[in-house]
This record gives sequence, C-alpha cells and structure tokens, in this order.
Amino acid sequence: MIITNQTDVAYWFGPMQLPAGSGSTLNLDDTSDTSLYLIDDSVADMVNTLDQSGLILVTSYATPFPRPTGVPRVVHGVGSPQGMVYAPQGSIYLRRDIAVASPASPVSSVYVKTTGVTFNTGWSSLLPDASSWQALTLATSVTHAAGYFTPAAAMIGSDLFVLSGAVTMTATVAAGSTLMTLPTAFFPSSKLQATIVAGLSAAVDIAISTSGVITSGSSWSAAGSPYSLDGLTLRLV
Repeated sequence: MIITNQTDVAYWFGPMQLPAGSGSTLNLDDTSDTSLYLIDDSVADMVNTLDQSGLILVTSYATPFPRPTGVPRVVHGVGSPQGMVYAPQGSIYLRRDIAVASPASPVSSVYVKTTGVTFNTGWSSLLPDASSWQALTLATSVTHAAGYFTPAAAMIGSDLFVLSGAVTMTATVAAGSTLMTLPTAFFPSSKLQATIVAGLSAAVDIAISTSGVITSGSSWSAAGSPYSLDGLTLRLV
C-alpha cells in the first residue's frame, strides 16, 4: 500500500516512518507473509485510525482494507454504545436498559462493532429501534386493522428487513391484486415470495416486486380475521 501524509506531522508504523509534510509518502508491505500490517495489530491499528481520521491517505492497498484487528469481545452496558464504547471490530454489545414500548418499536438491545478498536463509533444496531420503522403505503381496498400495529418495515443489519402490523380488506381482492407498497429503502434486489397468517391458522401467499409492490397470491376476503405481517423477515439483497 502507498501511504500519503496529509499533515505536517511524521507518523511511525512500527519501525517505519512516514515523513512529515503533506504529500510525503511511504510504501508499506501489506501482502507478504512478513507484512507488519498483516501480522502486527498495532501497526494496522495506526494505519486504520489515521486513514479513517483523514490524517493520511491510503491507496493501492490489498483488500480487505482496513483489516479487522484484535479479538472480538462481548461487552455490555447502559444506553447505546455509539460514541461511548471502544472495542475491536466484530465485537457484540448487549444493552442492559431495554425499555420496550411495543413489539413493533423496540429499543435496540444488540449492536455489532464495524470499526477498529481505536474508535468508539461504528456500532451497528442488529435490531430495529423505534425511529427506524417506516410505514407501508396501503392500497384503497386495504386498511390498517384496528387494535394492531400500523403496517411498517424496518431494517435488520444491512441485508434483511422485517415487517410488522396487520391489515383487513374493505372489499374482497382477487389474486394478483396490489395490497401495499414498501418504502423505497426496502425495495428488494430480486422478487420475493412469502406466506403470512390470517387468523390463527390460515396461511396466504404474497409476492413482492423489485419496485416494492406487494401483491396477493390468492383471493383475500373482506370477512374474517386480519392478515398479519408481524415478524415476516425478508432479504433485501
């Protein structure tokens, strides 16, 4: 990799120095078996931290960059870890002060660290919190079922999303009819098919297009129990 200084300060990477002065460069081995960047976490942490802080510019690097350092840990505490807790990349944080207002809008209890050990930012929630739910757009023949959560979607990590809520029909809809539409952020990269529950036992099929349109796989009746979306988890990519 080529490291270019963006400041007037010299930096050391183990025994190797990046001279002071904006534009000064250092070639650092990041491919061989004896590469300090690959075998010495302190060197990798220095490169990763300075790069992410904008103090150096790293180019012509081998992937993955920045490489994970340290051993992931399981930590716990009160409140969100974002901006507060340092831990190696891949670590898990368990939040102890969970206050769930409703099953459809929980405060996230589990976070994973996506940045290096020298950062206290980069904690990514593994569960949706109250602010992450986005309402679905319902077709004219579909209405929010009274007593149930508003139909909504929320991300889980970076490639899954979950649905919540329930609907009823104002009139019977035929198979292939549009029922509702996902918010733009939840448009899947490929077509999806799933099964949801109507009442305690009946199952009905739905299809989701790449433009987020959810259609019925069979006729949906205006009579009977609401159609529940609760807990339906789907792939985004």
